[in-house]
Amino acid sequence: MKISKRLLLFSILISSVLVSKDTFVSEKVVEAAEYKNGIFYGDDGKPANWWYNDGKEWYFFQNGKKYNGYGKDASGKKFFDNGKYANWWNDDGKEWYFFQKGEKHSGYGEDASGKKFFDNGKYASWWHDDGKDWYFFQNGKKHNGYGKDASGKKFFDNGKYANWWYDDGENWYFFQNGKKFTGTAKDGSGIRDFINGKYSKEIKNEYKNGLFYDENGDLANWWCEVGKEWYFFQNGKKHSGYGKDASGKKYFDNGKYADGWYDNGEDWYFFQEGKKHSGYGIDGNGKKYFDNGKYANWWHDDGEDWYYFKDGDKHSGYGIDASGKKFFDNGEYANGWYDNGEDWYFFQKGEKFTGRARDESGYRYFVNGKYGKNPSQSEFINKITPGVLKAIKGKGLFPSIAVAQACLETGYGNDSLSPPPIYNLFGIKASKDTPPSRYYEMRTAEYKNGKKYYITAKFMKFSGYDEAFEYYAKLFTKNNWLRKYYAGVLAAKTPEEAAEALTGTYATDPNYGKKLLDIIDKHGLRELDKEIFPNGVKP
Repeated sequence: MKISKRLLLFSILISSVLVSKDTFVSEKVVEAAEYKNGIFYGDDGKPANWWYNDGKEWYFFQNGKKYNGYGKDASGKKFFDNGKYANWWNDDGKEWYFFQKGEKHSGYGEDASGKKFFDNGKYASWWHDDGKDWYFFQNGKKHNGYGKDASGKKFFDNGKYANWWYDDGENWYFFQNGKKFTGTAKDGSGIRDFINGKYSKEIKNEYKNGLFYDENGDLANWWCEVGKEWYFFQNGKKHSGYGKDASGKKYFDNGKYADGWYDNGEDWYFFQEGKKHSGYGIDGNGKKYFDNGKYANWWHDDGEDWYYFKDGDKHSGYGIDASGKKFFDNGEYANGWYDNGEDWYFFQKGEKFTGRARDESGYRYFVNGKYGKNPSQSEFINKITPGVLKAIKGKGLFPSIAVAQACLETGYGNDSLSPPPIYNLFGIKASKDTPPSRYYEMRTAEYKNGKKYYITAKFMKFSGYDEAFEYYAKLFTKNNWLRKYYAGVLAAKTPEEAAEALTGTYATDPNYGKKLLDIIDKHGLRELDKEIFPNGVKP
């Protein structure tokens, strides 16, 4: 029994020591401000009831736990979410509210639906001053559309009473202070009368506030009679500028078709009956010819003939067209003697003439628009021979025939085709598809059934004598048809055979071949053939 008492006393003593040891350890943990069993202890060793840094961040604790709900700290009453000031939507036990820094938010904020305006934690749904001005909000946004405030049902535009034309979902209406307007006000078309947001139609066929109303009471937008005159209206005003009526697109001046010079926004144009004018017209400078509202500056058919115009007048003097620089007389190529500002010159087809032509004194030879000396036959032959030899070598042609043709076709260079700027030495005619810049028209003799008659034909125009020589040399073999047509010329062994083959093919003159041979013999041209063929005969 005594032993047992002693053992009991010893056990009690040991237990006391162990309890004291545990208590000492707990006190050490509390002093370190650490969590224990999910509870955070403050510096006083008690469960935390204030703001503490738990080693990671600062939190507001109540009874050792991060606090949720309303609480009070040094800044006053706040709503906490897991120990932090609430900064989102939270249920405070009564309702859901949007908090910022622990308080029900008022002002702009952003949630999952975007930027909103809040009033005491709720989406604003009334008039509020957002710091810049007063606006009417619905569900946190400046309201658009119908809404109701203290003054009743109103139509809003971005939080303000609507004050213009708006589509309310049923139709377009004119609003003033949020209501469909009745009375007189100004819109984009001017001062108008309105009834319940629509134009009033009580004014008909008359002006009011500077605007004209048609027979239906609408703003005039067509031809209307005012007094005894008809005018074209747009939005109640006599129209100026482009418009479209039953006749198409027109340019108007104060309700009438434009007649005269007007700036259409792009440039100045001359209008007649509302259209850019083409043809003769009269402006401040007198009678002019117009092309699409501008003074004509090219070739135009005025209804009588084609003329070259400059600044609306038939041009006299130098001008440039598709064929180059020319001298004009009253819109046509000059033909005769003219003073070009430097001196008097003889022109043909607008160019200073070189060749044989007739003026008041009879047939004369001209050089560059002045009287010149006729070149001798020998001079002409000597001039063209080198070019002929070079061009026809290897082509199977006789140089004597080529030179004789040039002499016969041009009268030894005294015609109007051979001199510059035409350079046609062989009377070569132009094909149907030759552009105007490459041919020259003149009267020429032709033969049919042995009878002579005259036609106006188109003759080739070359850039120089070298081109003329080359064209002639290739003419006989230019294509299969020409090879067959001139087969006799190509097969000829002598100038006589070639001359005979050219008669009736190259020229319709029945004496063409004889004339060629006469020229050959007169000037000893057979010697030229020996420079290409042995003894002057084709092998």
